Amino acid sequence: MAGFMHRLNRELMKGPSLAELAIWLIEDFVVLQHERVATAKLPDDTFRVRRVGDSLRFFTQDAPSFFNDSRFGALSTMIHELGWTSTFREPHRELTSTGAMLLKTGDLPRGALEKAVAQLDVAKDSEP
Repeated sequence: MAGFMHRLNRELMKGPSLAELAIWLIEDFVVLQHERVATAKLPDDTFRVRRVGDSLRFFTQDAPSFFNDSRFGALSTMIHELGWTSTFREPHRELTSTGAMLLKTGDLPRGALEKAVAQLDVAKDSEP
């Protein structure tokens, strides 16, 4: 974890947009890890994505996903608490204006993340 935090801090010092940071995380931690795991399973081909030159090629593989998964719950709660969507409990949830900007531009308006975190800190301070 210390190694990851060091690399993350190094990336953040470059002042990346949220989209650039996501690309770095996906390429270095999702795709690379997937390649390691899929390669270890050879000769069974479980690759869902492979690097081809400077691009990625995706392959159809069964990957059942269930929305009662704890990771889905954690992520949906996080994006709601950051103020990017209405609650996932609503049948017709929507993006907030900040969430729509993130989707459209790949970045947040200046101060949006700090504002969301400050709201969480206030809530934490008011707990018994």
